[in-house]
Amino acid sequence: MQIDWNKFKEYLSLKCTNKTHINNLVNYAKKYSYLLNLNAVDFSIEFKKITENKKTLKKHILQALAAYSKFLDALNDVDTYYKKFNELRKKANISWYIPKIPKILEEKINKDELLEKINYFPKKLKATTILHLLTGLRTHELIYFIKNFEKIKKQKIYDAYVFELLLIRKTKKVFITILNEKAIEYIKIAYKSKLSYWKNLKKYNIKPYDFRRAFESFFDNLRSHEIDLLQGRVGKELIIHYTRDLENIVKKVSEKQREILEKII
Repeated sequence: MQIDWNKFKEYLSLKCTNKTHINNLVNYAKKYSYLLNLNAVDFSIEFKKITENKKTLKKHILQALAAYSKFLDALNDVDTYYKKFNELRKKANISWYIPKIPKILEEKINKDELLEKINYFPKKLKATTILHLLTGLRTHELIYFIKNFEKIKKQKIYDAYVFELLLIRKTKKVFITILNEKAIEYIKIAYKSKLSYWKNLKKYNIKPYDFRRAFESFFDNLRSHEIDLLQGRVGKELIIHYTRDLENIVKKVSEKQREILEKII
């Protein structure tokens, strides 16, 4: 489709007087308008690649695509382009807003101190926290994993197992988790009670969420989308795509889990 970008600029000037902002919208639309022609999966993957660790760029591109799609609707007297843009954005689970980081997440977690504390925990509490750290699951997902371990479908790859949790919690999902075979022994002695886990951690001034927050730091050999997959932040459209490289992910996770286990007494 041939686009008259001068006309697009004139269209924008009807709603905005900030020339710098208008020029930015035009430039970003020129560069990224092709995204609107992709299917939901490709849109998700491409958008993730372009904006990874670039929150401001994410906002600029979304604004440009929104303005551009509205312009196409007006130009063609239809109601389809902006609707498609929103559908792509929602399927890719891309929010308009840059989420504020809660104070709890801004606090730095010292990995060595965390491992040292784990080493002095009572046996059952130690087993649960090790599993929490190795999987990076949400607390309720971890408890589900422990309680249902025997009946959860699993597949062995290399020296680790891939467990299909298939948990659903509104828009947050964790579909799989990975555990090195050396860590399986901790399942048998881990806490079966969510209340006991929380209550006992409190004695050591540690929150269960600390282990989930520390996951990315410990597994620094994983890419951001692999972290998102294992921590349940990936939409349905991307699950199949990312798990095509499952053997490589398992290898990297298992390698780091072995390193962590070697540091635990």
